[in-house]
Order: sequence, then C-alpha cells, then structure tokens
Amino acid sequence: MIGASMLWVGWFGFNGGSALAANGQAASAMLVTHLAAATASLTWMIVEWVKFGKPSPIGIVTGMVAGLATVTPASGFIGPMGGIILGVAGGLVCYGAVDLIRGRWKLDDSLDVFAVHGVGGILGSIALPILGQASLGGALKDVVVMESSLVQLLCCPCCCHLDSMCFQRSCSMLFLNLLLYVFQRKMNLKGLILHSMVNAAIMVGR
Repeated sequence: MIGASMLWVGWFGFNGGSALAANGQAASAMLVTHLAAATASLTWMIVEWVKFGKPSPIGIVTGMVAGLATVTPASGFIGPMGGIILGVAGGLVCYGAVDLIRGRWKLDDSLDVFAVHGVGGILGSIALPILGQASLGGALKDVVVMESSLVQLLCCPCCCHLDSMCFQRSCSMLFLNLLLYVFQRKMNLKGLILHSMVNAAIMVGR
C-alpha cells in the first residue's frame, strides 16, 4: 500500500511534467490523473464487493493503477469530467481484462501488466478524441471524433510493438555490453572473441 501511494504521487510528475511547463495544462493533467485513479480504485472496489462480498487491498491498488494507465494518454487534453469517466471505464474494462486473461484464458500475465497497463492505455487512447471535446471540458477543437478514434485504434498495436521491441533490444544490448566490460576488465579475455560472442548472442536474440 505504501508503494502504491508513492506510485500514485509519482504519477503526478509523470503526467503533469509532460507539459514541460508549470502552467494550467500541467495542473489540469494532475487533476484528471488524481480523479481517474481515485474513481478507478473505487470502481474496482465496488466490483469486488458485489462479486466476492468484500473488497481487497490488492484490488483497490490494481484499480488505482488501471485508472492511472487509462488516463495517461489523454491527461493533457481532457477535463475533470473526462477524468472521472475514464476512471470508471478503466476500472471496469481492466477488471474484465484481468478476469478474462488470467481467469478464463489462464495466461501468465505477470502483475496484470497487459490487462491493466496495456488495455487501459489503449482505452485511454481511443477515448481521447471523445472525452477531449470542449463540451466535456477538454482542450480539443475541430476534431472529427470517429476518424480520430479510428486513427488512435490503428496506431495502438504499432506503438505497443515498437515499444516492446525497442525495450527488449535496449536491455539486451545493455546487458551484453556489461558482460563484455566485466570480462575484459576482470578476466583479461581477448576483445575479438568477446565481440564475436556478443554478436552471436544478438543474432540468436533476433
């Protein structure tokens, strides 16, 4: 619970800091972040209460993370009402995703990363053109809702794939270069052999 509280506070800097300025947009992003996280945690708690008869601390924390992940793509462009709507939607949709992926499909989604972060982020991206409208307190103007939502939907798989690929390659290169450094400094092996080993490992990883 303490770690979750620190994550909640830290997320203010993550979303609010994306404005790169101490202005109204940063303040609005922090406000909607807080509203979405609080609403999603309450939504998750209510769902568990209805389904199991009592809520759980883990469920409340997971709901909070679902709200944070869902509101992040839209935090700079939606108003307070949009934050509340995304919190409710994120709590419900991510709960359903967790139940489907881990409960029915029996997939090993460690820490519910895809069901919460992935599904929540996709939901927030698709909902941005809708909830960013000025009628809901958002900052978007002259946006065609259906076309923009479709573009967001089509871009989500590409972004997820590229992000995962870049992260894996970066971690692999960092780890292999660290091994190379340790071997060269501590074991006094020839650099040519080590470079060959590293290149072979990279090719296998690909």
